[in-house]
Amino acid sequence: MIIDISSVLKNENSRMELDKNIDLRFLEVMGGEHPFDKPFHVTGVIENKAGVVEMRLSIKGEFDTFCARCLKPVKEYLDLKSEYFLVTERQNADNDKLILVEDNSLDLSEIVINNILIGMPLKSLCRENCKGLCPKCGKDLNLGDCDCPKKEIDSRFAVLKELLKD
Repeated sequence: MIIDISSVLKNENSRMELDKNIDLRFLEVMGGEHPFDKPFHVTGVIENKAGVVEMRLSIKGEFDTFCARCLKPVKEYLDLKSEYFLVTERQNADNDKLILVEDNSLDLSEIVINNILIGMPLKSLCRENCKGLCPKCGKDLNLGDCDCPKKEIDSRFAVLKELLKD
């Protein structure tokens, strides 16, 4: 979503309110998954204060993923806040808070996607105390224990167990 910000860039003490829904159904993440079935709501403001152009964003939305322990579907909610300074010339400093604006337009979708991908949790859980799946039989341990032996001896140490029999 390209937005024209020329009026804010050219006029000191001017501002532009943002209130957009950004559809991310096309976005492929997590090994081919398309987790974004609803648009993300983006609000914010772009302000020019004495020639310094600042953008403050609030990004809210939800996405579908799977529990990292038991693989049940999980719905995650994101509520992200970010601030940037918009510049029209390349600065010498490496600063991830600076966004280079070319042709007086800004690609809001790119900024939102980067924020979402960075803000997504590394792993999601269906609940805090999820027990996961049995590594032997695959049973969901949240539904009860399985019949697999609880203590298995590493085959490399089985010979040592034989020594303890005497």
